[in-house]
Amino acid sequence: MQTPLRPDDAELIESAKALLAERFDSDRHIVAAALRTAEGKIYTGMSVRASIGRMSVCAEVIVLGEALSRGEKAFTTIVAVWYPENKPALGAAIAPPCGMCRELLCDYSPGIEVLVSEEDRIVREHLATLLPHRCVHPH
Repeated sequence: MQTPLRPDDAELIESAKALLAERFDSDRHIVAAALRTAEGKIYTGMSVRASIGRMSVCAEVIVLGEALSRGEKAFTTIVAVWYPENKPALGAAIAPPCGMCRELLCDYSPGIEVLVSEEDRIVREHLATLLPHRCVHPH
């Protein structure tokens, strides 16, 4: 279920874009994520690529781990960004979470909303919409 973007969504997106611009490495760190807590604090994290593909870790997992390690437990919104074709000149774009990230987010925050691109616009989607029959969204 989509909900309208909120004024603070731009700040969340910009936080992810700033980290991507600062730490982008086409061989190692290609996605940045930003996560907002229920209290409004923003955490950011970068993906970690490995030479053994299954050892790579998505940015959403890194940022969730960072927030959890700081004692956070309640999350409202997450977004990930990347450079299409690994070309910064193309500008950052919103990246939807992969299936494994959706599953992990459901384990820790089933009511979270995810910022995704749809038809050339950014929308908020409840995680339950992105992972039907797995998460029970609290109404």
